[in-house]
Amino acid sequence: RATFEAKTGLKLSELKGLRILDAGCGGGRYCKVAGEAGAEVVGVDHTPAVEKAKSLCSHLPNVTFAQADLKHLPFEPGQFDVAFSIGVMHHDVDTRAVFEAVAKMVRPGGKLAVWLYRRNQGWQEAINDFLRHRTTRMDPDKLEKWCRCGALLGGIPVVNRTLNKIVSFSAHPSYENRICDTFDWYAPQYQHHHTVAELLDWFDRAGFDELIELPPEKGGLVYRWMYHANLLVGSGLGALIGVAAPGYYHAVFESGQSPDFNPFQVGVGLGLTQGAGLGIALAVGLLFVSFYRETREPDEPPMDDDPDDPPTRTLVSNAVALVVWIVVTAFVVVVASGVAFVIGGIVAQQQLYQSWGDRKLETAEEVLSSTPQFENVEVHLSSAAQIFLDGTVANEAIRDELHRQLQLAFGTAEADLLIEHVHLSPEE
Repeated sequence: RATFEAKTGLKLSELKGLRILDAGCGGGRYCKVAGEAGAEVVGVDHTPAVEKAKSLCSHLPNVTFAQADLKHLPFEPGQFDVAFSIGVMHHDVDTRAVFEAVAKMVRPGGKLAVWLYRRNQGWQEAINDFLRHRTTRMDPDKLEKWCRCGALLGGIPVVNRTLNKIVSFSAHPSYENRICDTFDWYAPQYQHHHTVAELLDWFDRAGFDELIELPPEKGGLVYRWMYHANLLVGSGLGALIGVAAPGYYHAVFESGQSPDFNPFQVGVGLGLTQGAGLGIALAVGLLFVSFYRETREPDEPPMDDDPDDPPTRTLVSNAVALVVWIVVTAFVVVVASGVAFVIGGIVAQQQLYQSWGDRKLETAEEVLSSTPQFENVEVHLSSAAQIFLDGTVANEAIRDELHRQLQLAFGTAEADLLIEHVHLSPEE
């Protein structure tokens, strides 16, 4: 819901009774959001994904679907109060042609919201073009394997908010969604990136006024700066590690109790702080040893004195070499310590996620077994720490009761996601 409002600029509370076109509806998730807000929604996509969308929105009689080319929509112009297209038009051979065809469907005074890929820096575009030149020619099964690797990276804190600004992969909380999002980035034959000025010009030429450039979904000074500098590939930038060392130790000691404990992040933090401390201590110790060796009196006087190489010059050259060696040694210690903690953190994270997933699965099974009315609903473990429900219930009252119990067990946000695939029985 929040993503819908951020990417369309439309308030869900204002959609009731409006006739809305979702141009490029895909699996229908935004049609569902708008339909549940009371709008009369028509979703159109040129792929068979509309069948999945129909299933997702089967409980909403005010949502219908059609499979059609967006450049040749089966409607008379001006039939919709609102039209929106989120992340679709740029996958056609001609983005602007799709824009103009959809714009004609909006009545005079209506609203059109379009979300396109933003043009990034030249070096980012070059990397993306290089990769897509190969991925668009890959066998889909082979590409999916690579996308699963990207999905694994997307679940690693810090990495999923930094590396994906160079090579695009999804950082969605759900492992399955990360696979799909990453596949959707690399698989389509066409993927055009556009500037804000370019899109605003299209709106102006199509007769729209009072144009609004929507802000990025996420906030923060660093994110906004990177957004306006066109440095963001795909979606947003999260915060880097910014917790002081005591915070990491605190997390370690409370790891058994805190559900927010992140072993990977803790591992990175401890690796950097302990590694840096060890490196500094070693460097100081080496400095004292070297200083002592240079200043102590020799056991025997030197046989020859070279007037061109006085002791001061020798001491300076040795000191420079020592400093270089100290810096290199400290760097190696920091990196080695950090890598060790990171590897340990990854292993610990996977074990912890598995533990979380098992607990969630057990809790969901307890909820479903609490009454026979939920007997046709099943719970599945989709990935580490991620579960989903699937099935039907007899009527809306039972569905609401299941939703209430899920809220008590998992909280409102997760309960809203879990209940999405629980529908009413067809005979009802």
